[in-house]
Amino acid sequence: IDLYLQLMRLQESRGAASDADATMQALQRAAPNTPEATGAVAGFYARNGQFDRAVATLEAAGTANPSNAEIQQLAATFYWEKAFKDQSLSSEEKLRYLDSGIAASDRALSARPDYSDALVYKNILLRMKATLETDPAAKRAMLAEADALRKEAKEKGEALPPEMEYPDLAVNFTAGMNAAGI
Repeated sequence: IDLYLQLMRLQESRGAASDADATMQALQRAAPNTPEATGAVAGFYARNGQFDRAVATLEAAGTANPSNAEIQQLAATFYWEKAFKDQSLSSEEKLRYLDSGIAASDRALSARPDYSDALVYKNILLRMKATLETDPAAKRAMLAEADALRKEAKEKGEALPPEMEYPDLAVNFTAGMNAAGI
């Protein structure tokens, strides 16, 4: 895997995107459905503005290997990043990505119920979704589920990022960014 990645980085650095793409496809054939290879291929596509191809790669690997929690969760991180960073998304598109991320975290937790990364990301995804929710009862339910996930991750002794230690800040921050159109 490392040699493929080194070659791909060299090809990317010299602007040979089609060669790098071919190298990534060869990596997929050589190490199918491994988190390292799948993540590298999806990352390559995402860096090159091909988000749909990136998540299709992750989803296909997850479907081929449903018991691999890391691959399932990797898809959730891509959906989170898209929803969080892509300011051109409408609220409906953002909700679709957040729902896809939550579903991917759920698959990761089904495969490994104590997977702390999935607990952390699902908590964050739910909080982001709650900022877009207009129904107060549904919003409270999402935040209650997020709080339970945060508590479970803390009980496992995981070091939590600030947005989990202070969830109201994360919700307010995300809501402020949404309101500002950022």
